[in-house]
Amino acid sequence: MSVKRLAQAIPPPNRESEVRDWRGVESELGRRLPDDYKEITERYGPGVFGDFLHIYQPDSPWPQLDLAQQVEDELTALKELAAAGEEIPYKLDRPAEIVTFGRDENGDSLFWHCRDMESPNNWTVLVKDARAPDWFPFGGGLSDFLTAVLAGRTRFPVFPADFPPIRPGFATYVI
Repeated sequence: MSVKRLAQAIPPPNRESEVRDWRGVESELGRRLPDDYKEITERYGPGVFGDFLHIYQPDSPWPQLDLAQQVEDELTALKELAAAGEEIPYKLDRPAEIVTFGRDENGDSLFWHCRDMESPNNWTVLVKDARAPDWFPFGGGLSDFLTAVLAGRTRFPVFPADFPPIRPGFATYVI
């Protein structure tokens, strides 16, 4: 995992990095979080990568972008899909085997696959199709996922053909 490579490819905004109370965030979620996620959210802040990928933020004033709120909402939605007969190939009981951390402009969800709760830096990324029961794995963490996808080295069938843009960047949300 290399936030440094991501920052070389997609420079973070020229702003002061946020320092968060990660123990409080992790306590609220009931699990530790990957170090690259912490560094990305502190360095980049709230915004969108490549005009398409949104990473949820701890303690966001917007519920649709708040990490804790979205973790709960996604887990509830997946349990409802499972109850309706959709096969969910991951454990949803607490502690869930998957945790959402973002979404794309089309409503597809981004998850960590938490194979080992004690090693969040080894969690890999999953992309969940919003309109079908399909899950697409990526064999690395968040920073590697963003770097590979935004460079066009990794493609997912749920992403549009014109993504990533020729010059992907990061845009901070305007409050």
